[in-house]
Amino acid sequence: MNTQTPEQIHTELCRKPEGNYFTWSIPDNSKVKIHGFPMLKKLEDGKTFIVKRDEANKIYWFHVPRTGKKVIGHFMDSVDHGLACFPRGDNNCIQVVG
Repeated sequence: MNTQTPEQIHTELCRKPEGNYFTWSIPDNSKVKIHGFPMLKKLEDGKTFIVKRDEANKIYWFHVPRTGKKVIGHFMDSVDHGLACFPRGDNNCIQVVG
């Protein structure tokens, strides 16, 4: 049985085909882990959050996993930029872990 690498899990969850190209997005209620300083206010290095999407306003809301407490919201385009960094091995990125 082959165990997927963190990069494979991240890519499988985040990358979706759209026409002849791919776009990055986080599925609703996904767990993400923050690496380094991805320029997203209040999201600390090494912490895990649950992401809930607000499709109408194009905002990701980050919640504390156990309590469900809302931490902060960020526009989708700024978050999606951080997602693309993880497979390249950048130190400042957002990794989807489940």
